[in-house]
Amino acid sequence: MGGLNWHAAEAEKRPEAANPNIDIIIVTADGPADQASDSEDPVSVHQIQALVVLPFESEPLTEPVRAVKDLGAFITVVDRGLTDPSIRDVYVSGNNTEMGVNSAEYIKTRPGEGDNIVILRGIPTVLDTERFDAFMGAIEGSGINVLDNKFANWNRDDGFEVMQDFRLASPISTASGHRTTTSPRAWSKPSSRLAAKAKCSWLAAPA
Repeated sequence: MGGLNWHAAEAEKRPEAANPNIDIIIVTADGPADQASDSEDPVSVHQIQALVVLPFESEPLTEPVRAVKDLGAFITVVDRGLTDPSIRDVYVSGNNTEMGVNSAEYIKTRPGEGDNIVILRGIPTVLDTERFDAFMGAIEGSGINVLDNKFANWNRDDGFEVMQDFRLASPISTASGHRTTTSPRAWSKPSSRLAAKAKCSWLAAPA
């Protein structure tokens, strides 16, 4: 998240320079629990009028952000969403539904009808659900079998473990994933005892 934090710090300068009466406070966190806890400080300490939040995960941030909203703050949610969309005043996000559809259209050109695929998901967020649901809808009727889907938490080691579980459980021809930081470890060559069950050929990772 270092790049994101740097850009946030740079973006802070422009509105503050143009509006001397505005004070923008940037708070960073190392994970969902820290982020949920840290969301209390801007309200209790700084008496904020607006909150811009990019959740690590959707569910842990939903109630803390609701509490800020109930105090009258204007809420802008970026990228990953909250489980209750009524909390936000503004939502800034990419077209995750289209990303899921595009992945499905690509995958349909690779395996044949009756082939088996698995889906390496990201983290439990609204964003991920939008992509996943769109993907599943777009491959419906294609004859491609989705054997399993699991979260890899945007983590290389988790991705590796999930992929090993996939390979042990069933013969697969294709794995679909979106996170380029997860895929190198997840896609590493299986051990000899897994090789007989692994038929992995393609990875769809639209950025």
